[in-house]
Amino acid sequence: MPFKFHIDTQANVIRETWSGTVDLEQLQESCRQEWTHPDYKSGMSLISDFRIAEGNITADEVLWFASWFSCKDTPVKHAIVVSRELGLDLAEMYTLISGATEAGTQIFLSYAMAESWIMQDRYFAIRTG
Repeated sequence: MPFKFHIDTQANVIRETWSGTVDLEQLQESCRQEWTHPDYKSGMSLISDFRIAEGNITADEVLWFASWFSCKDTPVKHAIVVSRELGLDLAEMYTLISGATEAGTQIFLSYAMAESWIMQDRYFAIRTG
């Protein structure tokens, strides 16, 4: 599979890294593996890093996946990291189709910016808690 993931229980974040060619079946399989992992819990945030991956997914498949994913245990915040315009277009299409709110899903060209955005509420809660 062209993905690996790490569940950071301290930060309440799943970090996915994708490489190679990504298709619809692999996107679904990553979700299934994460949701059944013993460290997974509902309400986690997600960083999906597609910077070194190539998409092999059609617009219809993006539509289907967005619908399927939005009916499952969706992340509180989802940062999608891409490295080029084609990836940006597919990520934007996913965001629009899934009905993701501006606050819930963001697209980034920088992993550091994605990480910062995911963690900002956690740091705010620690400082004000």
